[in-house]
Amino acid sequence: MTVSTMARYYSFINDVVTNGFAFCSDVLLERCDGEKWTFSLFGVLKEEIIYLIAVQFPTHILAVFEDFTKMINEQGRLLRQEQKKAFPGQGSNWKTIDIYAKLNNDLLKTQRSLEKKQHQLEQAYKEIEALSKTDALTGIGNRLFFIESAKKELYRCSRYGMDACILYMDIDHFKRINDSYGHVAGDATLSHFARVCRAQLRETDIFGRIGGEEFCVLLPHTPMNEALSTAERIRMSVESATLAWEGQTIVVTVSIGVALFQDEKEFSELLNRADRALYNAKKQGRNRIEIE
Repeated sequence: MTVSTMARYYSFINDVVTNGFAFCSDVLLERCDGEKWTFSLFGVLKEEIIYLIAVQFPTHILAVFEDFTKMINEQGRLLRQEQKKAFPGQGSNWKTIDIYAKLNNDLLKTQRSLEKKQHQLEQAYKEIEALSKTDALTGIGNRLFFIESAKKELYRCSRYGMDACILYMDIDHFKRINDSYGHVAGDATLSHFARVCRAQLRETDIFGRIGGEEFCVLLPHTPMNEALSTAERIRMSVESATLAWEGQTIVVTVSIGVALFQDEKEFSELLNRADRALYNAKKQGRNRIEIE
Protein backbone atom coordinates (compact mmCIF):
# COMPACT_ATOMS: atom_id res chain seq x y z
CA MET A 1 0.00 0.00 0.00
CA THR A 2 1.51 3.31 -1.02
CA VAL A 3 1.73 6.23 1.39
CA SER A 4 -0.59 8.34 -0.75
CA THR A 5 -3.18 5.54 -0.90
CA MET A 6 -2.98 5.01 2.84
CA ALA A 7 -3.44 8.74 3.39
CA ARG A 8 -6.56 8.84 1.21
CA TYR A 9 -7.98 5.75 2.89
CA TYR A 10 -7.38 7.00 6.43
CA SER A 11 -8.72 10.42 5.48
CA PHE A 12 -11.96 8.79 4.42
CA ILE A 13 -12.16 6.73 7.61
CA ASN A 14 -11.60 9.79 9.77
CA ASP A 15 -14.15 11.73 7.77
CA VAL A 16 -16.89 9.10 8.01
CA VAL A 17 -16.37 8.15 11.62
CA THR A 18 -16.57 11.70 12.91
CA ASN A 19 -15.92 11.93 16.64
CA GLY A 20 -15.80 8.15 16.74
CA PHE A 21 -12.45 7.39 15.13
CA ALA A 22 -10.23 5.86 17.79
CA PHE A 23 -7.04 4.70 16.04
CA CYS A 24 -5.62 2.95 13.00
CA SER A 25 -2.52 0.82 12.59
CA ASP A 26 -0.79 -1.15 9.82
CA VAL A 27 0.83 -4.48 10.61
CA LEU A 28 3.00 -6.27 8.04
CA LEU A 29 3.34 -10.02 8.57
CA GLU A 30 5.40 -12.52 6.58
CA ARG A 31 4.19 -16.12 6.49
CA CYS A 32 6.53 -19.12 6.61
CA ASP A 33 6.15 -19.54 2.82
CA GLY A 34 7.43 -16.00 2.26
CA GLU A 35 4.08 -14.42 1.33
CA LYS A 36 3.53 -11.04 2.91
CA TRP A 37 0.21 -9.76 4.25
CA THR A 38 -0.71 -6.28 5.41
CA PHE A 39 -3.39 -5.94 8.09
CA SER A 40 -5.01 -2.52 8.46
CA LEU A 41 -6.61 -2.36 11.90
CA PHE A 42 -9.22 0.29 12.67
CA GLY A 43 -10.79 1.07 16.03
CA VAL A 44 -14.20 2.70 16.27
CA LEU A 45 -15.57 3.93 19.58
CA LYS A 46 -19.34 3.55 19.88
CA GLU A 47 -21.24 3.85 23.14
CA GLU A 48 -18.12 3.16 25.21
CA ILE A 49 -17.38 0.01 23.19
CA ILE A 50 -14.41 -0.17 20.82
CA TYR A 51 -15.23 -2.02 17.63
CA LEU A 52 -12.19 -3.40 15.82
CA ILE A 53 -12.24 -3.81 12.05
CA ALA A 54 -9.29 -5.65 10.44
CA VAL A 55 -8.88 -5.46 6.68
CA GLN A 56 -6.40 -7.82 5.03
CA PHE A 57 -4.26 -6.72 2.09
CA PRO A 58 -2.16 -9.56 0.59
CA THR A 59 0.67 -7.99 -1.32
CA HIS A 60 -0.27 -9.69 -4.59
CA ILE A 61 -3.65 -7.91 -4.75
CA LEU A 62 -2.58 -4.43 -3.69
CA ALA A 63 -2.76 -3.49 -7.37
CA VAL A 64 -6.56 -3.56 -7.16
CA PHE A 65 -6.62 -1.32 -4.10
CA GLU A 66 -7.09 1.83 -6.18
CA ASP A 67 -10.48 0.49 -7.37
CA PHE A 68 -11.52 -0.17 -3.79
CA THR A 69 -10.43 3.33 -2.79
CA LYS A 70 -12.81 4.76 -5.40
CA MET A 71 -15.61 2.52 -4.20
CA ILE A 72 -14.94 3.41 -0.55
CA ASN A 73 -14.96 7.12 -1.29
CA GLU A 74 -18.24 6.86 -3.17
CA GLN A 75 -19.90 4.77 -0.47
CA GLY A 76 -18.56 7.16 2.16
CA ARG A 77 -20.05 10.11 0.32
CA LEU A 78 -23.45 8.40 0.12
CA LEU A 79 -23.22 7.40 3.77
CA ARG A 80 -22.52 10.97 4.88
CA GLN A 81 -25.53 12.17 2.90
CA GLU A 82 -27.75 9.59 4.61
CA GLN A 83 -26.32 10.51 8.00
CA LYS A 84 -27.06 14.16 7.51
CA LYS A 85 -30.66 13.32 6.59
CA ALA A 86 -31.32 10.76 9.31
CA PHE A 87 -29.10 12.09 12.08
CA PRO A 88 -28.54 15.79 11.55
CA GLY A 89 -25.72 17.15 13.68
CA GLN A 90 -24.72 13.73 15.03
CA GLY A 91 -21.44 11.89 14.59
CA SER A 92 -20.82 8.24 13.89
CA ASN A 93 -23.59 5.67 14.18
CA TRP A 94 -24.21 1.99 13.68
CA LYS A 95 -24.28 2.43 9.88
CA THR A 96 -20.56 3.09 10.02
CA ILE A 97 -19.95 -0.41 11.35
CA ASP A 98 -22.17 -1.85 8.59
CA ILE A 99 -20.25 -0.12 5.82
CA TYR A 100 -16.94 -1.34 7.22
CA ALA A 101 -18.25 -4.90 7.43
CA LYS A 102 -19.50 -4.71 3.84
CA LEU A 103 -16.21 -3.33 2.56
CA ASN A 104 -14.29 -5.98 4.42
CA ASN A 105 -16.49 -8.74 2.96
CA ASP A 106 -16.14 -7.31 -0.55
CA LEU A 107 -12.38 -7.22 -0.20
CA LEU A 108 -12.21 -10.79 1.08
CA LYS A 109 -14.38 -12.00 -1.82
CA THR A 110 -12.11 -10.28 -4.31
CA GLN A 111 -9.06 -11.67 -2.53
CA ARG A 112 -10.41 -15.23 -2.77
CA SER A 113 -11.37 -14.74 -6.41
CA LEU A 114 -7.91 -13.46 -7.32
CA GLU A 115 -6.21 -16.25 -5.43
CA LYS A 116 -8.38 -18.79 -7.25
CA LYS A 117 -7.54 -17.22 -10.61
CA GLN A 118 -3.86 -17.16 -9.71
CA HIS A 119 -3.98 -20.85 -8.76
CA GLN A 120 -5.75 -21.69 -12.04
CA LEU A 121 -3.13 -19.79 -14.02
CA GLU A 122 -0.29 -21.55 -12.20
CA GLN A 123 -1.88 -24.94 -12.85
CA ALA A 124 -2.45 -24.12 -16.52
CA TYR A 125 1.16 -23.02 -16.89
CA LYS A 126 2.40 -26.26 -15.32
CA GLU A 127 0.19 -28.32 -17.63
CA ILE A 128 1.36 -26.42 -20.71
CA GLU A 129 4.99 -26.78 -19.66
CA ALA A 130 4.55 -30.53 -19.09
CA LEU A 131 2.81 -31.00 -22.44
CA SER A 132 5.56 -29.13 -24.26
CA LYS A 133 8.12 -31.64 -22.95
CA THR A 134 6.12 -34.88 -23.22
CA ASP A 135 5.86 -37.23 -26.17
CA ALA A 136 2.12 -37.53 -26.73
CA LEU A 137 2.26 -41.11 -28.04
CA THR A 138 4.47 -42.83 -25.48
CA GLY A 139 4.05 -40.53 -22.48
CA ILE A 140 7.80 -40.23 -21.92
CA GLY A 141 9.92 -37.12 -22.46
CA ASN A 142 10.26 -35.74 -25.97
CA ARG A 143 13.43 -34.57 -27.70
CA LEU A 144 13.30 -31.14 -26.02
CA PHE A 145 12.88 -32.66 -22.57
CA PHE A 146 15.68 -35.18 -23.09
CA ILE A 147 18.24 -32.70 -24.37
CA GLU A 148 17.51 -30.06 -21.71
CA SER A 149 17.50 -32.59 -18.86
CA ALA A 150 20.60 -34.40 -20.12
CA LYS A 151 22.58 -31.17 -20.41
CA LYS A 152 21.77 -30.22 -16.81
CA GLU A 153 22.67 -33.67 -15.51
CA LEU A 154 25.93 -33.81 -17.47
CA TYR A 155 26.90 -30.43 -16.05
CA ARG A 156 26.56 -31.88 -12.54
CA CYS A 157 28.50 -35.00 -13.51
CA SER A 158 31.29 -32.86 -14.95
CA ARG A 159 31.39 -30.63 -11.91
CA TYR A 160 31.71 -33.51 -9.45
CA GLY A 161 33.83 -35.77 -11.64
CA MET A 162 31.21 -38.51 -12.05
CA ASP A 163 30.78 -40.93 -14.96
CA ALA A 164 27.76 -40.90 -17.23
CA CYS A 165 26.77 -42.83 -20.34
CA ILE A 166 24.24 -42.39 -23.08
CA LEU A 167 22.28 -45.13 -24.85
CA TYR A 168 21.06 -44.37 -28.37
CA MET A 169 18.40 -46.93 -29.36
CA ASP A 170 16.60 -47.67 -32.61
CA ILE A 171 13.81 -50.23 -33.12
CA ASP A 172 14.92 -52.70 -35.76
CA HIS A 173 12.95 -52.92 -39.02
CA PHE A 174 10.31 -50.51 -37.77
CA LYS A 175 9.25 -49.64 -41.33
CA ARG A 176 8.58 -53.31 -41.93
CA ILE A 177 6.23 -53.36 -38.91
CA ASN A 178 4.33 -50.36 -40.27
CA ASP A 179 4.09 -51.88 -43.74
CA SER A 180 3.02 -55.31 -42.48
CA TYR A 181 0.58 -54.41 -39.72
CA GLY A 182 -0.34 -50.76 -40.35
CA HIS A 183 0.55 -47.46 -38.74
CA VAL A 184 -1.74 -48.04 -35.76
CA ALA A 185 0.24 -51.16 -34.98
CA GLY A 186 3.39 -49.10 -35.42
CA ASP A 187 2.18 -46.62 -32.81
CA ALA A 188 1.34 -49.49 -30.46
CA THR A 189 4.85 -50.85 -30.99
CA LEU A 190 6.41 -47.53 -30.00
CA SER A 191 4.33 -47.34 -26.81
CA HIS A 192 5.10 -50.99 -26.03
CA PHE A 193 8.83 -50.40 -26.52
CA ALA A 194 8.80 -47.34 -24.23
CA ARG A 195 7.05 -49.30 -21.44
CA VAL A 196 9.51 -52.20 -21.67
CA CYS A 197 12.51 -49.87 -21.54
CA ARG A 198 11.13 -47.80 -18.68
CA ALA A 199 10.79 -50.94 -16.57
CA GLN A 200 14.56 -51.52 -16.85
CA LEU A 201 15.60 -48.00 -15.88
CA ARG A 202 16.13 -46.19 -12.59
CA GLU A 203 14.14 -43.17 -11.50
CA THR A 204 17.26 -41.04 -11.94
CA ASP A 205 17.80 -42.14 -15.56
CA ILE A 206 16.63 -39.69 -18.23
CA PHE A 207 14.56 -41.32 -20.97
CA GLY A 208 13.20 -39.66 -24.08
CA ARG A 209 11.95 -40.24 -27.60
CA ILE A 210 14.25 -38.41 -29.99
CA GLY A 211 12.07 -38.90 -33.05
CA GLY A 212 10.42 -41.66 -35.07
CA GLU A 213 11.62 -45.00 -33.69
CA GLU A 214 14.72 -43.54 -32.04
CA PHE A 215 15.04 -43.28 -28.24
CA CYS A 216 17.80 -42.13 -25.88
CA VAL A 217 18.67 -42.77 -22.27
CA LEU A 218 21.15 -40.85 -20.16
CA LEU A 219 22.55 -42.92 -17.30
CA PRO A 220 24.05 -40.52 -14.73
CA HIS A 221 26.69 -41.70 -12.25
CA THR A 222 27.21 -44.80 -14.41
CA PRO A 223 30.51 -46.19 -15.74
CA MET A 224 30.71 -48.00 -19.09
CA ASN A 225 30.48 -51.53 -17.68
CA GLU A 226 27.24 -50.76 -15.84
CA ALA A 227 25.84 -48.97 -18.88
CA LEU A 228 26.50 -52.06 -21.00
CA SER A 229 24.68 -54.20 -18.44
CA THR A 230 21.67 -51.88 -18.59
CA ALA A 231 21.73 -51.88 -22.39
CA GLU A 232 21.81 -55.68 -22.46
CA ARG A 233 18.86 -55.90 -20.05
CA ILE A 234 16.89 -53.59 -22.31
CA ARG A 235 17.85 -55.54 -25.44
CA MET A 236 16.84 -58.89 -23.93
CA SER A 237 13.61 -57.52 -22.42
CA VAL A 238 12.51 -55.97 -25.71
CA GLU A 239 13.21 -59.19 -27.62
CA SER A 240 11.32 -61.39 -25.15
CA ALA A 241 8.33 -59.06 -24.63
CA THR A 242 6.44 -59.74 -27.85
CA LEU A 243 3.47 -57.57 -28.74
CA ALA A 244 0.09 -59.21 -29.39
CA TRP A 245 -1.74 -57.41 -32.18
CA GLU A 246 -5.12 -58.47 -33.61
CA GLY A 247 -4.44 -62.15 -33.15
CA GLN A 248 -0.87 -61.89 -34.36
CA THR A 249 2.46 -61.61 -32.58
CA ILE A 250 4.85 -58.81 -33.34
CA VAL A 251 8.46 -59.54 -32.41
CA VAL A 252 10.43 -56.38 -31.63
CA THR A 253 14.21 -56.06 -31.38
CA VAL A 254 16.45 -53.07 -30.78
CA SER A 255 19.95 -51.93 -31.71
CA ILE A 256 21.81 -49.84 -29.13
CA GLY A 257 24.84 -47.56 -29.34
CA VAL A 258 26.62 -46.67 -26.09
CA ALA A 259 28.98 -43.74 -25.46
CA LEU A 260 30.79 -42.69 -22.29
CA PHE A 261 30.65 -39.01 -21.36
CA GLN A 262 34.14 -37.55 -21.84
CA ASP A 263 33.44 -34.02 -20.63
CA GLU A 264 32.48 -32.83 -24.10
CA LYS A 265 31.86 -29.11 -24.34
CA GLU A 266 28.87 -29.67 -26.61
CA PHE A 267 26.15 -32.20 -25.85
CA SER A 268 25.79 -32.84 -29.58
CA GLU A 269 29.31 -34.32 -29.62
CA LEU A 270 28.32 -37.00 -27.10
CA LEU A 271 25.05 -37.66 -28.92
CA ASN A 272 26.88 -38.04 -32.25
CA ARG A 273 29.30 -40.58 -30.77
CA ALA A 274 26.41 -42.67 -29.47
CA ASP A 275 24.72 -42.35 -32.87
CA ARG A 276 27.85 -43.68 -34.60
CA ALA A 277 27.89 -46.64 -32.22
CA LEU A 278 24.21 -47.26 -33.06
CA TYR A 279 25.02 -47.18 -36.79
CA ASN A 280 27.71 -49.81 -36.24
CA ALA A 281 25.25 -52.01 -34.31
CA LYS A 282 22.79 -51.90 -37.19
CA LYS A 283 25.57 -52.46 -39.70
CA GLN A 284 26.73 -55.55 -37.76
CA GLY A 285 23.32 -57.20 -38.05
CA ARG A 286 20.98 -55.40 -35.60
CA ASN A 287 19.63 -56.61 -32.24
CA ARG A 288 23.00 -55.91 -30.68
CA ILE A 289 25.04 -53.36 -28.72
CA GLU A 290 28.08 -51.41 -29.86
CA ILE A 291 30.21 -48.82 -28.04
CA GLU A 292 32.01 -45.68 -29.22
